[in-house]
This record gives sequence, structure tokens and C-alpha cells, in this order.
Amino acid sequence: FADASLCTPAHAENIHKLYPNGKIFLIIRNQIDLIVSHYIKYVMGGGIRSLKSFINDSRRGYFFAFDKDSLDYYDQYKLYTDIFGKKNLLILPYEKFCSDPKKFLKKLYKFCQLPGYYDLNFKERLNTNSTPVTNFYKKFINIITYIGGDHYYLNPYLISVPFVKKVKKIFDIFIPSKLTNYYVKRLKLQTKQMVGSYFYKSNKKLSDKINLNLKKFNYY
Repeated sequence: FADASLCTPAHAENIHKLYPNGKIFLIIRNQIDLIVSHYIKYVMGGGIRSLKSFINDSRRGYFFAFDKDSLDYYDQYKLYTDIFGKKNLLILPYEKFCSDPKKFLKKLYKFCQLPGYYDLNFKERLNTNSTPVTNFYKKFINIITYIGGDHYYLNPYLISVPFVKKVKKIFDIFIPSKLTNYYVKRLKLQTKQMVGSYFYKSNKKLSDKINLNLKKFNYY
């Protein structure tokens, strides 16, 4: 769950009350990549915090909430297996879907006891994000157009959206892909340095429990 609120015992219990025989399917993603993705989304929404502040000043329950503890996947595994049982929980990495989508779907269909449907165009990309480097420049625009308010509440920058969209289009046209790749690598490197081995033990324990080599996808 990207939504930290769904990782709490109270929410898991509420889901169980509504669906006592339900099946839980969790898609996980390498935490470094997910944190970078969260941060880019935060900036796109008007955020002005630095990456370090975003990671370390964790909050839950806000529009742009982020709490790195909610990305402890072993805790999520334990929470939902304790309530729903192991046979009713399936965890698959997002990276598996990217590398082998048919095998990913086959496991999901089997778990849900559904006939498989694979006549899909896996090469098509919809709702792709704007270039991350554009988001880097947008943070400066956010600072300039900031009108006050809590950085984690609903966007207080909406009055500047039309202006920001026009500026973004200009950046998207003229910024080369090499610069975009450099910016993404820099964000990931900075995130790795800040997070360190924070998720190492959790990811390794989960890998053993679900019998899936997460090391293959750089989880530890």
C-alpha cells in the first residue's frame, strides 16, 4: 500500500470486518524507487521541501503524507497474515510486473481463482509522468508562488496551476533526456545515502517468507 493509513491494524481489522473471507493482494516496490516517486509527486503537487526534509519529517493522514515506516513490507505481511491467513495474502513486486507481466498476471489470476486473460498490449504506456527534471524546476516555481499553509495539507498553490502548466510545457520541450536521466540517478543516489540499510532486514525476512528472491530486484 502506498497509502500509509491502510498499514495500520485498525484499518486491516475494518477491511476484515467488511470482507471476512477476502483475499489481500499487495504490490510492493523497491523502497528507494518508491520514495523518489513519492517525492516527485509531492513536488508536482506544489511541495517546496527538500528531499531530506521530505524523508525525515514523516507524517501520516495528510494529502502528501509520507512515512518511511509504512514501507516496511514485512510488517505489512505480518499484519495481514495474522488477520486473513497466509493463504489469503499474495505479495508481488512491481518490478516483476515490469520484467515479466504475463507471469505476474498468471500468479494473480491463480490466487483469485479466475480464468486468465493475457490479450493485452504490455508495450502501451498510459498516463506517463512528466520528466522528473521538469519537476526539479517546478520546485523553484512552487517556492516563488507559495501562498502559505502546511506543506502536507491539500495544495495551497492552486492559483498558480495555469501558470505552472505553461512553464512546464516549455521545460518538457527543451530539456534533453540525458539531463532527465542524470536527475533521476542523483535523486536515487541521495535517497540511498539517506535511507541506508533501513529496510534491509525487513526485505530479507519478507523474501524468505514469500519464497521470492527480492534481492534480484535490489530490495537488499
